[in-house]
Amino acid sequence: MLSHQELTELKNECLYKDRELDLLSSFLQPKLELMMPCVLIDGPPSSGKSFTIDKYTTKLKNNHKIHNVIIECEYCYTQRDVLKKILKGLITHFKFNFTTLDRGISACEGLNNFPECIKQIMLEAQIQNKVIEPFIIILDKLDSLPDKQEPEILAYCLSKLHEQGEEMNGLSFVIVCTRTDWFQLVTSSIPTITFESYNEEEMKTIVSNSLIDEFWPVDLLDGNLDNCITEIQRIQIFKQFIGLMMDTYKGFFGSCLDIISPVLSKIWPIFIDPIIRKGKIVNGLNDILSTFLKNKDILSKESSVINKLNDTTQMVDSDLNDNIGHYDLSKRTKYLVIASFLASYNESKYDMVYFTKNSVISGNATRKRRKIKRSNVSKGEGNYRREMASAQPFKLERLLAILKSIWEENEGNFNLVTDVELQNEIATLSSLKMLLKLRSGDTISGQGKWKCNVHWNVVDKFSRDLNFDIENHLQE
Repeated sequence: MLSHQELTELKNECLYKDRELDLLSSFLQPKLELMMPCVLIDGPPSSGKSFTIDKYTTKLKNNHKIHNVIIECEYCYTQRDVLKKILKGLITHFKFNFTTLDRGISACEGLNNFPECIKQIMLEAQIQNKVIEPFIIILDKLDSLPDKQEPEILAYCLSKLHEQGEEMNGLSFVIVCTRTDWFQLVTSSIPTITFESYNEEEMKTIVSNSLIDEFWPVDLLDGNLDNCITEIQRIQIFKQFIGLMMDTYKGFFGSCLDIISPVLSKIWPIFIDPIIRKGKIVNGLNDILSTFLKNKDILSKESSVINKLNDTTQMVDSDLNDNIGHYDLSKRTKYLVIASFLASYNESKYDMVYFTKNSVISGNATRKRRKIKRSNVSKGEGNYRREMASAQPFKLERLLAILKSIWEENEGNFNLVTDVELQNEIATLSSLKMLLKLRSGDTISGQGKWKCNVHWNVVDKFSRDLNFDIENHLQE
């Protein structure tokens, strides 16, 4: 087992995982005869499984020369990918020339000949008088393999690999997954270590300790801050920030530690910039709670975890301002709704008139037409108002052409959106029934067409949010 000092150092690095580290030190020991051939690690996401295993195996490598290889199974598509990475890890461990054993790796097509490939590598190690020491193979997130690849069969076979011969005794497999009952190995004799989820206070402590040096480096205290803010105050202030943000966005974060750092990195400048400008912390002016209360209208909305936030003098950037009054719809979505409305209520033969740069409509005529149209629309009069209930179907290509035209007219020649994002926007509007996709039998041509299902009042509100004169593009 690891020494008491080594375990103490690990427990200081891996907070709240004392029990798990004690079990790991019993199952994965530096001696070959005491090393377990297979260990199962299970637990919910963000419970510290991969982090703890990495720290423990790193300690074994640095202090006891027990090497390891980590196979990230979430980036593997087949059993064959996993097995070949294991073989390459062994070849790298023994410092073999890849060309001499490349044929053996290529011959590995699955579990049927995998043991023979292992034996070939071990035999080569004996020929070259290599020292056979324990070698740990970590299969991280093995349950992320596709179901058709049968990860449970792979886990079971690897746990029995030591029965294939003495050459396998130096190998120890650590299988990390979310739930071991998916692998149907609960009744087996394989030792299992279950990781428990962190509670709220434990998560706050872990996040604070891991992010403080990244968000608030010590050299930031140099100059006019080092005489006013001590190291203890720095830690206390940052803990207060972490606690306040995790309580505020508890419903968004949940128990997932992976999304906390990217979100907090956008919010942190709001709190640290006033402290840097003032050079000290003044209660009621720039302390964490006071800054939060000043900006609670922004920080309490879901947009604060999506958009980038700046300091208190300029709290939100242009992306956030795009969503004024409608935080659930982005600027692109609003333009897409407007374009679909124009495509439904304008005849296609007039597109060259309303959606080209060299429009034939003069400025005076446009202003006159806009004045009359606004009056008719607001009073519910005129042919335009009577035809509101009869939206005409349009092709998707026409919608995209109109969208590009009005975007460039109002926003300039900026990159509108990628094809993938645009398809996602259309799918979202379709799911909200704001865009209706007609069946092929609903149109004479039989081609797939769409139709706008948004009322004029909504479209008019979107156009005013975007400062877009939609009346200049509507057919009378």
